Amino acid sequence: MRLILAVAISLPLATRVLAVAQPPALPWTITDYDEGDCYLVRGEEKLSYHGMRQPWVFNRAMVWLDSSAGLEGAVLCYADSSPLILTGQKQVSRWYTSEGSSLVDVDDRFTRFIRRAGKLAWDHACLPPFQFSIEQHPIAELVVREASHPWQLVVVIKGRSGPPLYASPWQEGPGTLQVDLRRLYRQKGYRHQFAELVFFVALWTKNTESEGFVEFSLCLLGEDSLVPSLPVIRTAERAAREGIPVYALVLDQQARRLGPADVVVELRFGDRRVPLSAGEDQIWYARLTDVPMGDHWLPLEARWRDGSGRKVTNHIHIRVTSGNFVSYDPKLRLLRRQEGPLGPLTGSYRGQPVFRQLGKPEERLLQGQQDWQEAIKDPSQPDYGFHFWEALTPAELDNDYAYLARCGWHIVHLCSGWLWWPRWDAAGRLSPFYAEQLCEVSSAASRHGLMLLLALSHYPLGQASPPYMQYLEAGYRREDYGDLQSTFYHMFGQYLRQFAEVFRDDPTIALFTASGEGDTACGPAFVNFVYDVMKANSPRHLFAAEPHWKIVRDPNYYRKEGWKPLLGGMRTYFVDNRPPEAIGVQFKLAGLGHLFMAEGCFYGFLGGNHQYMNPEMPVEGYRRRIRLTIYTGLAHRNPLLLTWEERIVEDERIVFENVRRNINWSTAFRTPPVAIRVYPDQMPPEARETLFRLERKLTQIPVESFYLWEDEPPPPGTQVVIDSRQDIGTVDFASSGGCLPDKIAAQLPLRLPAGWMANYSWSVDGCTLLAFVRPAETAAEDWSTVEGGRYAYVDTKLRLDRDVKVVGWQVLCRKPGIIFLRVYRLQAGQVQLVAESPPAKMERPGWCQFSMRVPLEVKENDFIGFYIPEEDTQIAARPEGHMLFVPSPGRRESRLEDWQSEPKTAAIRLLVDDGKTVWPQVPNKPDKKANGDRLVLRNFPAVALKFQIFDLESKELVGERIFTTGQCEISLPGPRDLFLIVTPVRTGEN
Repeated sequence: MRLILAVAISLPLATRVLAVAQPPALPWTITDYDEGDCYLVRGEEKLSYHGMRQPWVFNRAMVWLDSSAGLEGAVLCYADSSPLILTGQKQVSRWYTSEGSSLVDVDDRFTRFIRRAGKLAWDHACLPPFQFSIEQHPIAELVVREASHPWQLVVVIKGRSGPPLYASPWQEGPGTLQVDLRRLYRQKGYRHQFAELVFFVALWTKNTESEGFVEFSLCLLGEDSLVPSLPVIRTAERAAREGIPVYALVLDQQARRLGPADVVVELRFGDRRVPLSAGEDQIWYARLTDVPMGDHWLPLEARWRDGSGRKVTNHIHIRVTSGNFVSYDPKLRLLRRQEGPLGPLTGSYRGQPVFRQLGKPEERLLQGQQDWQEAIKDPSQPDYGFHFWEALTPAELDNDYAYLARCGWHIVHLCSGWLWWPRWDAAGRLSPFYAEQLCEVSSAASRHGLMLLLALSHYPLGQASPPYMQYLEAGYRREDYGDLQSTFYHMFGQYLRQFAEVFRDDPTIALFTASGEGDTACGPAFVNFVYDVMKANSPRHLFAAEPHWKIVRDPNYYRKEGWKPLLGGMRTYFVDNRPPEAIGVQFKLAGLGHLFMAEGCFYGFLGGNHQYMNPEMPVEGYRRRIRLTIYTGLAHRNPLLLTWEERIVEDERIVFENVRRNINWSTAFRTPPVAIRVYPDQMPPEARETLFRLERKLTQIPVESFYLWEDEPPPPGTQVVIDSRQDIGTVDFASSGGCLPDKIAAQLPLRLPAGWMANYSWSVDGCTLLAFVRPAETAAEDWSTVEGGRYAYVDTKLRLDRDVKVVGWQVLCRKPGIIFLRVYRLQAGQVQLVAESPPAKMERPGWCQFSMRVPLEVKENDFIGFYIPEEDTQIAARPEGHMLFVPSPGRRESRLEDWQSEPKTAAIRLLVDDGKTVWPQVPNKPDKKANGDRLVLRNFPAVALKFQIFDLESKELVGERIFTTGQCEISLPGPRDLFLIVTPVRTGEN
């Protein structure tokens, strides 16, 4: 079990502790991913949080004050009862326990937890994530009236791994604990008014067969408090026009509102002291003016009039923004702000950041691959864990977002309401804790130049996330998503309107979706309802939809069927394990409409472990696929390219940002000369083979193409239309016996060396070029033969051009079984076996990837080979090259003349230790002697232009030059993934 450390416990204010022999270890909490779980861990034992997949009860004492209560542009939340009773028949919450055990509310205040025999000697009753004002109710009080065995109170910050916020010592018999939650919460670095905590009462019966019980009452004790509204966000223009409203309540220990007869309330703003006034409703109010842009945490103070000197303090978060919102330009098909189009933007979902040294004073974010490799250096004790984004402190958010900005990110994607992910919808109201945390996130993002994409819900309630009990009590049914008159829509609309009330003036939120990838399951009625409510209440925000899980039909079906959002999301997961040309096809399909890459390239779909980033995670293969995907999308000017839960390789965006900053995105780009007519039956990825072949051939010429839907007429500028259902013969120019007019060849902007390919966009004026240039790869259908067992092989076409350490490898399996990777050295007529991997089992046909804890040392000019010990095991090969083979495993050293040969090359790739390279097959490298390594720019205007070429592995600029003659030759730095741009020379640029 990873991450099990000693936990330092803060003693409660008052406690009765009796020594107990050998109690279970102090707990540790692990927050797993969406297909895992949330656990309390003690030593080597772990137990799920009970109730996490059952209907939670949102704090029934919570009251929301908004426009219906006379507040203008603000939302204020508080509890109207105190103390908050969390157990018994009058509780404002709901507890859960394991199957077989039970909970009985014995009276108004007490609940009895009855533990049945189980797998472990301990179990718990759990109150799932519960929100409350930690200023109004700072003290937790647990009273145990009776207990058969030792008991313990545990309090966890929802979404945070590591030591709990609080864990009491084990205790026996009746007793009382009081815990200052506010003090512990503030010590962690949080400044929210509201907290979201998980409470556990654990029982230890000392052996698994024993039954036991504990009868307890848990409540949150109230104090005199000053409760401000949720954060108030205003654009600078609106703040200057209207001022900024400040609302607050003053509450006594019994949650009664206090008015002007009781207290005086004042706000400090710099040197100013601003008095608040209150009417009969005892809602205190003031209006601020002359508030500069930025975040302001303004102190509030309430003083009693009785001469006692009693007072309470708090603060209100006010944020003044630029008002520079993101919009979508349908003509350019790019996002834009006031200053103009932004160009393609990139980022990822960022739901569960990775930390090292959990629970220690030096706990910190894990940032980058080198940091990760250090964290897993000791496989028996990997040093990392996860916190959900909602558990990050302001300092941690700043640290994370500063790192993402350095890595070239623009967008952070966050979602609501999947399993135990954050729920912004508090049973038909805005969750106060998440309103505060989203404001913290937005503030941190803004400080570092990032933007947010927010999904306001997820799949239909009940599909994976049980609704809050309040929804079920109101009669919620799954079919309500199709009934706009249902109570569900009324409740959900209240949540949306409150959300918009708080965030309508926040331009850091670039765009919303109704439910992200759940849009198709929720349906167009729901998407359009959310669109209408948000457009009415937050009109300056961009709203998108995600109508495609994978594109299996007309990419524009959603618009034709009446979906209101224009900008639509697609996913690339379904081409992630297909050849690189499948990516170009995907983005050309996106070009049929207004589609962006909403998700893709999640390492879990590429062979990595779904949750833990263990040594087997295919980092280099994952890196390469991200490069292939986002830089193909950049060359096609796709507006937004998002991966999923990206970790370790966040820096793959660095070149992307360098390119984005260097391009004038107002530039008009020309229609590619070749149109390809596509049809509905070609939309499923498994039916796109014809499109893949066309893409591969055209990108090697290279001629850019675009798609036409069925009988759609070609636009001006189209020179030839290829019907993908027809036999078009050779894809080449007419002078070479192909189907393309020769005049296209004379117009191309690029001439590539043999063995290279490119996707690109070229401007109408010919002065701007975006080109993703890469070595050609052998297509899957070209692996038309096999090699199998029981034989040892040396592939003389797979020869190393430098000394390396091989840390992993890939092989294209045809029939599953065992295979060994081998390294051979040929010298003086002898074949020497110099290194061999552990046996690797290919589980299924297709590309298989393996890692090695002990790297193979490979010298320059060594050859790659393999051994297949089982007769019915086969890997893919192609019918060209020079393969040596002998029956059975062969000897460590043998004569070359004892080996037979055949013209084949194996489908094997190496992953080497430079942290950057998935080493490609040697036959795919350009033959420098035969073909040269020079790319030619041509057909550009004879004006001052500059090319820049970036190495996507090293993330460095590896060449640049100004040219004025309309053409230029560029030396390519070996077979590497490159991004090339040509731009007009700026005034004063040498």
